[in-house]
Order: sequence, then C-alpha cells, then structure tokens
Amino acid sequence: MSLPFTLPPLMSAVVQHLKTTRHLQIPVDAHPDRDTEYRLICLTPHVANAERLAHLLQGVDNGRYGYSVCLAETNTTQTEIPSDSLPSPV
Repeated sequence: MSLPFTLPPLMSAVVQHLKTTRHLQIPVDAHPDRDTEYRLICLTPHVANAERLAHLLQGVDNGRYGYSVCLAETNTTQTEIPSDSLPSPV
C-alpha cells in the first residue's frame, strides 16, 4: 500500500539586513543593528511577489538597510551564510 504525499512548495523569503552585512547569522525581531543580524520580513510562495516587496521596501527605506530575496529552507541549526551566497539586493 502506498500513501500519496505532496511536497509543499518552496517559499521565498524577504530579509532585511544592514547594507554592510557580509554574513547573515543572527535572526532578530527588530531592525538589525549589527552586521551579522537579519530580520525575516515575510515568506511567500511566489518569488515574483517577494521581489516586488523587496523592491518596495528598498524604495521607502532610509538607505541603511538592504532587502534580499532567497529561498526559505527548514534549518534546525543556526549556521552562518557566506557572503558569496547572499542574493544581491533588489
């Protein structure tokens, strides 16, 4: 007997970080104020929506923060993301 199983779609994440950030390592609930901190803004099932939101946030920001779009993954350990794997800001 087999059971049907449908994988959930990959989600796109919009994250806020200081423009000087080279590594995203520490999630925070408020605006990031150190280089390794980031804040998850939202998750969406469509990358186009995430890119539009990141672009909108960049337009109304004071220039201190960058907004990036990346695929969201389930992660049980907190690991550092190297700078060369950071998506370019929108």
